[in-house]
Amino acid sequence: MELDEQTKKLIRDSYPKEQIEKWEKEADLGIAESQFQLGKYYYLDDDKKAFELFSKAAEKSHPGAFYYLFNCYGNGRGVLQDNDKAMDYLSRSAAMEYGDAEYMMGMLHVSIGQNMTALDFFSRAMQHGNTDAWEEVKKLVPGIEKNFPDLPQ
Repeated sequence: MELDEQTKKLIRDSYPKEQIEKWEKEADLGIAESQFQLGKYYYLDDDKKAFELFSKAAEKSHPGAFYYLFNCYGNGRGVLQDNDKAMDYLSRSAAMEYGDAEYMMGMLHVSIGQNMTALDFFSRAMQHGNTDAWEEVKKLVPGIEKNFPDLPQ
């Protein structure tokens, strides 16, 4: 999903200038989390810069950077599209318990009819903060929400 320029501007403007400057300094020092956060900021409109930052954070095994490299390679953002590399980065991110990657692994397994494996990934994704996985579980197991009244219905 491509964001329109107005939405991108709103998101960019929501980042305090001081925070961007802090991330830039720390990214230059090689701090993976700052490279990752700055990469997400640039991912709005500078794919090559974002890819460069995600790559640097991935060199330090940052699970979020692996996930964003999956997106970069899978969609040809900042780099030539390469589905094999995309899947490698997705697998690495999911193995490091990054919730969004686990969710995506679940979606891929649903697409090939491996629903039990998908449920396993969705369960892990929920444990690691992904908020979309529960909706997919409810689709795969109708009525399950009755057994878990504390979860969003």
